[in-house]
Amino acid sequence: MSPWLLLTLTALAECSSLKHSTTSCPHLCSCSGQQSHVECSQSSLTVFPSQGLSPHTTRLSIQSTGLSNVTAQHLKTLPLLNHLQLYHNNLTYLPADLLNGVPSLVTLDLTGNKLVELPPKVFSHDFLQNLVLKNNQIEKIDVEVFSNNSSLIWLDLSGNRLTSVPSALHLKVPRLQNLDLSHNNLQENHLQDLPKILLQGLQRLELVMLNHNHLQHLPPGFLGERESSSFQVVLTGNPWMCDDKIEYLKTWLQAHPGSAIFVEEVTCSGPEGLKHRQVVSL
Repeated sequence: MSPWLLLTLTALAECSSLKHSTTSCPHLCSCSGQQSHVECSQSSLTVFPSQGLSPHTTRLSIQSTGLSNVTAQHLKTLPLLNHLQLYHNNLTYLPADLLNGVPSLVTLDLTGNKLVELPPKVFSHDFLQNLVLKNNQIEKIDVEVFSNNSSLIWLDLSGNRLTSVPSALHLKVPRLQNLDLSHNNLQENHLQDLPKILLQGLQRLELVMLNHNHLQHLPPGFLGERESSSFQVVLTGNPWMCDDKIEYLKTWLQAHPGSAIFVEEVTCSGPEGLKHRQVVSL
């Protein structure tokens, strides 16, 4: 066979291989946007779909599957990934180096898994802006899971088993705009240990959701004074005890009309004579 013919056949084979690799899609997944958007939602999927994933993938969604393990090794082949959804799977653990190979990642959604503990530095990522950990089984979150001067602007910890908030949170996520702590087990006695500057230190904060916890009072100074008039808080669904300790919350609500969403639903659970009375009207 002539050298020229051999070179031609080799080039054709390489082109065919390249075309196949760029048009393939992982088994049990669907792809769009020239293979840059991948969605996997088959319950029979139990392992990370590495085979067929394009290195040009920018969005990957794996939802409602039997996936129980994801590693940095899985993600490092996706250097352009900026949006990763891993919700309603069976993840119980995240390796600390999980995000090391995805430098462009902006959004990470881990809703509806079975995470209980988070390793230090797991979310230490320069460009991560949106982190959703909703509806897991997390009982405690340490600020060491975040990087110093984190870029996070949206943090959703709702639907977990948290009883307190990290006292140094404001030092790690100074750019935070939305903080969702709803549907947890937050209690007044644990909030007492927080510095009064916690929320004041988060001056870019626009929304804090504390609804549906076990709060009976708020420590004086907890909500602080905001530089921005756009700050809003959700406090509904808590068993507010309208005794002398409710004075701080009542005064704050009266001084910041419009800042509490559904303020008419922030009502007393006791004592009996004030039951169902709006706190702001006391």
